[in-house]
Order: sequence, then structure tokens, then C-alpha cells
Amino acid sequence: MHEERIGGIGKAPDVAMPARPRRGWKRIRVFIVDDSLTMRAMLATLFEADERFTVVGTAASVEEARELLPRRLPDVMTLDDEMPGMSGMDFLREIAVDEMLPVVMVSVHLTEDAAGSAEALAVGAYACFDKAKLLRDARHFTRLVADAAHGRRRPGAPGARQGAGLRARAASGAPALQTPAAAPI
Repeated sequence: MHEERIGGIGKAPDVAMPARPRRGWKRIRVFIVDDSLTMRAMLATLFEADERFTVVGTAASVEEARELLPRRLPDVMTLDDEMPGMSGMDFLREIAVDEMLPVVMVSVHLTEDAAGSAEALAVGAYACFDKAKLLRDARHFTRLVADAAHGRRRPGAPGARQGAGLRARAASGAPALQTPAAAPI
């Protein structure tokens, strides 16, 4: 099933995964936004190799993500910064206002020391992760994404994120995401 989902890209990286989730634990629903087909496939493979996660969707652009997110209802989203059209940072600003969907920014431009990382965290990202370290630090990355999904406090953060989220908004009938044309002025 996994190979069909990502087009037969191959096996997951050989990384030690944590023990099986406790009985009754639901999988973390991850949505991946990255313009690179290779990165989307690599991230999907990484998450699907870990029993804690299920990939509920991928998008190659912000526009595609905006369309799919309300129907996929993820627990957490990974988001690339540099993409054609609207950037990941601009999309983060758009959704961070009221969606409260935990977002882990994944980019070569958002390293721990980069000014863009500080901006992303200030705007509302849960964390930033350097793509160049993704395979080497796969366990750290998946732990970070799991922590984001569960609302755990990130190191140095004042507190865990809380809010309505996509699921609650969908259940209430409220619009999940607004397009720029429909956004209030």
C-alpha cells in the first residue's frame, strides 16, 4: 500500500524506529507540503516507516495544500519554505492566525542559526528542521513532528499551542481555510 501511495519510490531509510504505539493509540495524521517530488516521497517514506504516523496527503504547492487540508484534517503539517507561487512562510502566516495546526517547517534555508527560523517560530511554526539533516537525524525529526502533533512544548517555548484546529472547525461548519480573495481585509 505504501509503495502505491508514493509511486513505488522504494524502501524506507534504514533507521531504528521506536517501539510500537500503545494499544488504542491513533496514528498521527501528517500532511506534507513541498514542491520537490523527491522530498515529498522521502518524507512520506520516513513517516510511513514509523508506526506512529500515517500520511493523509501531500501537496506540491500552497494552492494545492489550501484545497486539500480541509478534507484531509491532519494533526500536523510539514511545510517547505521555498516554493513557487506563495512561499511556505507566507502560508504559515495565513494559517497561523486561527487554524492552530501545528507546523514543522522543513527547509535548507531554515537552519537552527538562520534568521528565517526565528521568524518562522515567531509567526507560529512549532519548529524548524534542516532538510540537509533529515536522514541523519530521522529519529529526532519524527519525534519533533510527534511532539508537535501532541501539542507538547518545544524546548525554549513559552507553552504548547492550543486552539480550535481544523477538525473542530470542520465539525462546527466554520470555513477551514480562506483563500486570499475571501480573507477579511
